Amino acid sequence: MKTKRGTMNFKQPVLNLTPSNNKSQVTIFIILAIVLIFVIAIILYNQGQFTNIFKTQTPLEQIAECSQEHLQEAITLISTQGGATNPTNYFLSQDNKVDYICYTNENNRPCKMQKPVLKTSIENELEKYTTPKIKQCIESTKTTLEKKGKTITHQNPEISIELLPNNAIITIDLNLQIKDSESTQSYKSINTDVNTMLYDFIAITSEIANDEVEFGDTETINYMLTNQPWLQLEKKKQSEGTKIYTLTDRESDPSFIFATRSLVISTGGVN
Repeated sequence: MKTKRGTMNFKQPVLNLTPSNNKSQVTIFIILAIVLIFVIAIILYNQGQFTNIFKTQTPLEQIAECSQEHLQEAITLISTQGGATNPTNYFLSQDNKVDYICYTNENNRPCKMQKPVLKTSIENELEKYTTPKIKQCIESTKTTLEKKGKTITHQNPEISIELLPNNAIITIDLNLQIKDSESTQSYKSINTDVNTMLYDFIAITSEIANDEVEFGDTETINYMLTNQPWLQLEKKKQSEGTKIYTLTDRESDPSFIFATRSLVISTGGVN
């Protein structure tokens, strides 16, 4: 007797994963969108730095950037030394040589201007400091180009610096020529600039020096409250009669320091 073998059908359960999968995909897309927005924001915020990674500088840009660095060095130096790169008539303040803008070694006498045309004097100091360094920038760029097979010619560079409101402009006259097998590029001069408050500091320093000549002193509060609200002006009197003035921009924090000695009252009367 045969036993009838029955067939048992096991129905596999069907898992409906569609809603859950959709949610996961939406979450992933949201995260990717946030990351993408974040990356774009960083790139836009640092656009200059991002561009520089892929940017190849031209010879003129190389010389200009190198010149800017040395001009900034010069501005920083003279701003702590009364407008001089190598002070000769100075007051030693905390191991720093601060040049006198107006000076007399006599008591009971008004000072005499040491730099009657202060702006021109400081421009000359900047040129004296930067000229040999800028020439090195030019020679360095020339060497780099010659290694690439280019021919470079130029005259002895003439470098001038002009101070304007919020700016110092460098002009390099050199009649530069760059030749290769395909072309010749000619440049009569290179112009570049550095942002600086030096022009404004010089104008105020000249006013203070004029007060020192006429009155033997100046009222710092007047400059800060009425004339120059952006200005922080500090005056420190030294025991032998010298005054150290520090001019500071309240917003951007650069400063200019100089010394005066005028109308120092002695108890023994006029010397």
